[in-house]
Amino acid sequence: MLAFGAFETLEPAFAPMPLTPDPMTVSEALSTPDSDDWTAVMEAEINNMKRLHVFKEVLQLIDWHIVTPRWVFCHKFEQGTLVKHKVHLVA
Repeated sequence: MLAFGAFETLEPAFAPMPLTPDPMTVSEALSTPDSDDWTAVMEAEINNMKRLHVFKEVLQLIDWHIVTPRWVFCHKFEQGTLVKHKVHLVA
C-alpha cells in the first residue's frame, strides 16, 4: 500500500456515531436502552449543583420571572469507544 505523508496511518476522519443519537429531551433520554446511565448522571449533576450552592429552589410569585432550565445530553467517546454519558443543566 502506498503512503502519502499525513495519510501514512489509517485513522477515522470523524468521531464514531453512537448507537443512539444524543437525546434532546428528558423523555427521550429515559426511553433509550441506557436510561439508567442518563438517570445516574442527571442525579449526580443535581447533587453537585446543590453541593456548590449554584441555585436555590423558590416559590414562584406572580410578578417573578423564573428561568426554566433544560438538560443537554451527550455521549463522550475516546478512540472510538463510549467513555461516559454527560449531562449539563443549563438555563
